[in-house]
Amino acid sequence: AFQLGFNLGPAMHQIAAFHPEILLKAIGYTSCAFLSFTGLALFSKRRSYLFLGGIAFTIFQGMMLYRFFGFITGMGGAQGLTYLVIMLFTDCCFLIYNTQLMIERAER
Repeated sequence: AFQLGFNLGPAMHQIAAFHPEILLKAIGYTSCAFLSFTGLALFSKRRSYLFLGGIAFTIFQGMMLYRFFGFITGMGGAQGLTYLVIMLFTDCCFLIYNTQLMIERAER
């Protein structure tokens, strides 16, 4: 985590110098997404979204294999908007699943 922040720090300063509104929008969109999906997991019926864990892990494993075989064969795997949208959907499923899992473990 330190190395990632150490590498991204200068880039964030450059972006903030030229377009500070981009950073504010990114923080706003990220917090809105986390709050909405966490709210969905908190206020839904008990254990109603735990099935998303299996779906998310399966999609993630398939996308990893797709990327691996694209790397091995040189076919340019893991490129394009479709890949990004699928991974965004998978991350949203993980967020809902993990929030419900934490709630379920806390209630036991």
